Amino acid sequence: MAGGYPESEQPYRDIEIAARDFEQAQVRFQGEMVVYKFLNSARYLKREGAVMLEFNPQFLQACL
Repeated sequence: MAGGYPESEQPYRDIEIAARDFEQAQVRFQGEMVVYKFLNSARYLKREGAVMLEFNPQFLQACL
């Protein structure tokens, strides 16, 4: 492992898959029954090698 990240034959594809999976993540705070979707969207920006995350406003409000 270099830099703490697993080596990959296709790292950009792996980032795109991870972004798609991360978009489905849900959070429940300890002691609460409500489950919040963490993100509204996670888009992989192919030409930039970056991921654009849009957080769910209900999740952010619950963090306050």
